Amino acid sequence: MKRDMELIRGLLLELEGEEPKPDLAKWSDKQKAYHAALLVEAGLANGNSIENYYQEEKRAVELHRLTWAGHEFLDAARDEKRWKKVLSVVAKAGGSVTFPILKQLLGKYLKEKFGLDAELSD
Repeated sequence: MKRDMELIRGLLLELEGEEPKPDLAKWSDKQKAYHAALLVEAGLANGNSIENYYQEEKRAVELHRLTWAGHEFLDAARDEKRWKKVLSVVAKAGGSVTFPILKQLLGKYLKEKFGLDAELSD
């Protein structure tokens, strides 16, 4: 299954308790479970993943809470305008990006928001 950063962001927002809740209806339960497991593997959330080894398509994932890293990523990705801007940059560059680069792009636009695009000299 291909990793979907929109779903990753949506699951993080949901886990944090965003109101209104993000609409995750366009993704299947299988996709949500797979991506929830990715959140745990990436250290963005604490949780448990239980796989049925006889039927690999069946997976249960229980997410408990965001980790520090999950909060950090979500703080950079929360703003819808910034998120769409970064996704647009990624799409123009080929449509796929690694997680560290995505975090750097989000950080770049967050720094611009606060006028920190240049090194602080004070």
